[in-house]
Amino acid sequence: MVKCVGVGLVTSNYSNSDEFTEVLIGKKKARPLNALGGKVSKREELTDIPYKERSSYLLESSIEQAMRSASISNKVSSHRIGLVVGTSLGNIAMMEDCVSSNNFSQIQNAKLDTKLEQIAKKYHLMGPRLVISNTCISGINAISVAMMWIEIGKVDACVVCGVDIASEFIVNGMDSNHLISQMKEFQALKKDRDGLILSDGAGTIVLTSADFKDDRHTYGNIIGWGIGNDAKHLVAPDRYGQGMCKAIKDALHWGNVEYKDIDVVLLGANGSNYNDQMYGTVIRNLFEESQSRVSITSLKHFIGHTLGASAIIETIGAFVLMEHQCLCAAVDEMEMDENFKDLNIVLGQQEKVLNNALVLSNGFTGINGALLLRSEVYE
Repeated sequence: MVKCVGVGLVTSNYSNSDEFTEVLIGKKKARPLNALGGKVSKREELTDIPYKERSSYLLESSIEQAMRSASISNKVSSHRIGLVVGTSLGNIAMMEDCVSSNNFSQIQNAKLDTKLEQIAKKYHLMGPRLVISNTCISGINAISVAMMWIEIGKVDACVVCGVDIASEFIVNGMDSNHLISQMKEFQALKKDRDGLILSDGAGTIVLTSADFKDDRHTYGNIIGWGIGNDAKHLVAPDRYGQGMCKAIKDALHWGNVEYKDIDVVLLGANGSNYNDQMYGTVIRNLFEESQSRVSITSLKHFIGHTLGASAIIETIGAFVLMEHQCLCAAVDEMEMDENFKDLNIVLGQQEKVLNNALVLSNGFTGINGALLLRSEVYE
């Protein structure tokens, strides 16, 4: 088990975790995604950042927030703090710029590894560093590596990040596979869904061992993880969710938790038809006896799909819900696909005791990931 002592995030429509928190707990209305051409319109401050520098800006902004909230630098040796980044495409915008300008000699400097070295020096993160690229579950992969590093004693703390932008490369690629929505609203779990909406985003969490003494804030604990690859199709999930079922089973085994003890599941539903159907099938198959008790929600409709950053941002969101012991709506009841009406989908803001939560994510090539979280106020 590891605990989270710091968080930070930046997306196309939220500039920090405090703004996101106020929306999730119902204090403020969600900011409209204002999607256009399959991408979320950016806040004004983001449009001022040059395209090729946007990944680096998002990543560093989220790390700065998380390090400020964690305040571990004076408690842990800099050589015992690791840094792991999960990303689908890394610093793709800068690489695109190098190629379009025939400046191939600078591609090495455009790699995310190079930016990581600069960030590590700036924030005194002198332990092991790693960039993981494993489609949209890259964030869960990064967390799993950090947990292993901490549990085997390789590091005392680890800064774990996820970052991606809605580059022209990824938008065109997904559009060629008919995965991009033509609507202006995120459509996950809705009857009229026609695809996903992409967004820029970065999220960072700071993890420490369970016995780390911290006089500030603990956001929650991560007690298990699992990864499963069904490899049924390059861009579509296995319709029976075999890889996702394995990931969930492994996460629960790691955390020594039974299905009946899960209070909420955060789906990685992205609005594409087969993706959302797969999640419904998995919940029915695994939670058969407790299907009516476990609450089902999703967070992508607040921020869009941030690819490799999504699992980190949604983990932060799960910690927020658990800390405030509440749930946010996944979809409006009038718009929900009838195929999900047998599930306990959250349709409005509500209070609930949340001890254990699952965060799920899946990606291209049939890869699936699950994180098992436990509330800091576990009862």
